[in-house]
Amino acid sequence: MKKWKLYIVIGLAFLLAVFTPLESLVHAETSEGEESSSQPFAYVANDFSSSVSVIDTKTHSVIKTVDVGFSPQKVSFSPNGQLAYVANADGTVSVINTKTHSFVTTLEIVDSSQNHGEPVDIAFTPDGQYAYVSNAFGDTVAVMDTEDHSVIGTVEVEESPQNVTFIPNGKLAYVTHTGGTVSVIDTETHSVIENIHVGGAPTDIVVAPNGQVVYVENIVSNFITVIDTKTHSIIAEIEVASYFSDIALSPNGKLAYVMNDIVGAVSVIDTKTYSVIDTVPIDGRAFTPHLSFIGLKKGAFTPNGQVAYVTNALSGTVSVIDTKTHSIIDTVEVGAAPQYLAFTPNSQVAYVVNRISNTVSAIDTKTHSVITNIEVGAGPIDVAFSPN
Repeated sequence: MKKWKLYIVIGLAFLLAVFTPLESLVHAETSEGEESSSQPFAYVANDFSSSVSVIDTKTHSVIKTVDVGFSPQKVSFSPNGQLAYVANADGTVSVINTKTHSFVTTLEIVDSSQNHGEPVDIAFTPDGQYAYVSNAFGDTVAVMDTEDHSVIGTVEVEESPQNVTFIPNGKLAYVTHTGGTVSVIDTETHSVIENIHVGGAPTDIVVAPNGQVVYVENIVSNFITVIDTKTHSIIAEIEVASYFSDIALSPNGKLAYVMNDIVGAVSVIDTKTYSVIDTVPIDGRAFTPHLSFIGLKKGAFTPNGQVAYVTNALSGTVSVIDTKTHSIIDTVEVGAAPQYLAFTPNSQVAYVVNRISNTVSAIDTKTHSVITNIEVGAGPIDVAFSPN
């Protein structure tokens, strides 16, 4: 907060102290969207109400609802936290100013006259200069300039691009395709330099903290593909229990947890030997689950990685796994059909979106108990926290 603003707040606090409790003053600031930049906010994409709910993580309350494009699916923040980009199913990306929590503009990623295209994932280059948006039905990746919010290029890729990730130096982007390939894009020229054939219908992809390898989950194949980012070659294929739908790396990169949807279990992979070292049964068949290590959500890491959370959509619970013993230490009851989750930057609270309940469950990660359930828009589908 700038000095002059600080002086004003101090002055107001002094003059109004006898009339207004401090909590009321903070609430008044929050309602105007002027909360200190050190306070993270949660943005929740509401699929059925075409909106984004903005949650104050200090009070666990919705302070604003921002209308966006039709059927938002994904929320991503720029590295500096000043912008939120929202991928909408109508072929657009909505841009939100995170200081004021206000709508900035909507960008058309595909030509509406073509009547096809759906943004699936949004990833920012580490320097925040560009955003890459995968277009599932258009077989392209849009390159957006984050300074003027314009589409500066379109990269033609393989069939049905899904998730996008960058290696830490930002020089390469990896894009999965349900047709069975992974595209490697040179971010200087915004052009494909390699197409790597992997397993069946790859979607999720994560990069190791050191940037040396990426891990690809193949939905209809029961193995994880490991790709060397220097040679763009497959160096390992790790067999897991069954069809799966999510993969997460521990912050130190030593473990990978893979959610096996059919059998309702998590495969634990040693990333040094590229082998499964344990299997953790969870609370029934998870049905489109999401798993995350404490603090792990698209690059938001904490140093310990001692706990992993797994959502179980059919049972309305979250399984808590001790990553040292690879055993379930708690099961948290949340809302109906919990799916994606994220952690506050300090890892003290987890937010879980409950798709049928139209709520977000806030979980204390020390006690693994629900603090509160926050009412949001209809059909919440994704949640992300602004960087500190």
